[in-house]
Amino acid sequence: MKHLLILSLLLLGFGLNAQVNPKYHKVKAYTRSDGTYVPSHYRTNRNSTNRDNYTTKPNINPHTGSRGYIEPDNNYLSYPSTYYNSSKKNSATTGSNNYQNTRNFNSTDYISYDTNESYKNRHLELFQYNEALMIRNVNAAVDENNQGNYNRAGGLLVRAFQYSAGLEKIYLYYAASSYVNGGNYEMALKYYLISIDKGISSLEKKQRQEIYKNSAIIYYRLGEFKEAIKYFKIAKKENPRDINLILNEANCYHKLGNKYKFKSLMEEAVKIDNNNPDLWYNIGVINMEQGNLQEARKAYKRALEINPSYLNAIINLSTTYINEGNLLIDEMNALGSSRNDIRRFDELRLQKDKLFGKGADILESYLRLNSGDRSVIYQLKSIYGAMGDRKNYERLEKM
Repeated sequence: MKHLLILSLLLLGFGLNAQVNPKYHKVKAYTRSDGTYVPSHYRTNRNSTNRDNYTTKPNINPHTGSRGYIEPDNNYLSYPSTYYNSSKKNSATTGSNNYQNTRNFNSTDYISYDTNESYKNRHLELFQYNEALMIRNVNAAVDENNQGNYNRAGGLLVRAFQYSAGLEKIYLYYAASSYVNGGNYEMALKYYLISIDKGISSLEKKQRQEIYKNSAIIYYRLGEFKEAIKYFKIAKKENPRDINLILNEANCYHKLGNKYKFKSLMEEAVKIDNNNPDLWYNIGVINMEQGNLQEARKAYKRALEINPSYLNAIINLSTTYINEGNLLIDEMNALGSSRNDIRRFDELRLQKDKLFGKGADILESYLRLNSGDRSVIYQLKSIYGAMGDRKNYERLEKM
């Protein structure tokens, strides 16, 4: 038994609830005294005594989603030619996309979903800056996120970024994170990569780190290990002592069959986290695969110093002695029938039995504290069978 313990890859998501621009106050949907229904929207001021007060500049017209101003004649002037009156029947717009009075806000009114999930298609159209529609899409994304509709929230946040004319790069980061929460990893990767293309220097270090790390992990999930390594290396530049980044990069090299690089990264990791038994166990495994039995034993013994009940390390430590004994069997089988060969055969047989005995002693010590462990009993029976130790073999048969 010499299986690597591959540590799990963790994708980082986020909660959207607290991410709306603090300049804006969310007004819940309500019905005015004249019976007109006003959908939920964002405003730039609070006014608890008169919720229809649009006299603070600028504000959002809930009927059109436009940003504009109240003039003395009570008309709401927007861009380019929308006006709003306190009565819905006196409201009008000469532009397109007039927001119809409805009790059911439908987020699809504000977004054309990106159906091309290929992360290799990284084109994203930007729109003319429209603060009202940008905020409206963020508002809708918050609502969708709160309902657990993470993929819809992701699409709305992409649209918010588009309406920001590419200025609010944070929305692409939130969009990708929302797709992570929804389990749509290819769409998440697509928008992480677009974020990188657009430039992420304005984001916080923690957010930049998450973009590179999650991109690498998604590439790993997709089996694109070389791309994953590229992004793990970038992430490590910002946080070179992040043990998980080192381990996950090592996993990529192992998948690619580069055991030497895997071993090198594991050794780098134990310099940072010297008391991690799993790291020492993995170093033992890779040395064992490379035939470095002495180095493997040192690593397994270190793992057992930290965690004396580490069963895989115990079994593998025992196996290093069995493997060394098996090498002697190969030499024994190659000998002839001369007197010197017979003498050499007897010497090798004694050495082999001594090595097998060491392997058995390690397992017997564990079995005394953990009687009935079937994997250990099976391993011991194999050893005693190879040694011709019928007494111990039959003892184990009865357990």
